[in-house]
Order: sequence, then structure tokens, then C-alpha cells
Amino acid sequence: MKFRPTAWRNEHAYIVADRMEDLTNPELIRSDPKINRTVSLYGYIHGTFLKSQAAVHIPGKVLHLPFSSK
Repeated sequence: MKFRPTAWRNEHAYIVADRMEDLTNPELIRSDPKINRTVSLYGYIHGTFLKSQAAVHIPGKVLHLPFSSK
């Protein structure tokens, strides 16, 4: 049986993250545990291109991450 990729996977960008680092200052986290965090994701983007300033859903959270490829 031949499996065909779904259209959604080809038309939308999705991220497979290997690692996540919290870049927020630890002192700010200590003073306010619910502060907005700055995170860095490392991994791969599949599907189509990820637009700059695209909203990225992480299970349990919604983040607006500025995307930059380095």
C-alpha cells in the first residue's frame, strides 16, 4: 500500500523541535513566576516556509515567536 502525504502537511509549516531553551532572566522568573518568557527553539521546519512573526502553537501555550533562520 502506498501512503500519500496529506495536503495539510504540504501547505502548512510545522516545527519539530529538538531542544528548547528559556532565555528569560532567572531573577525575573523568581520575582514573578507567571512572567512572559523568551524561549529559543532548535530543530527543523517542515512543510512550507514559516513567515516572520507567525504565531506558533506549543501545546498548552500560544506564543508569538519572531522567526529567524541562522
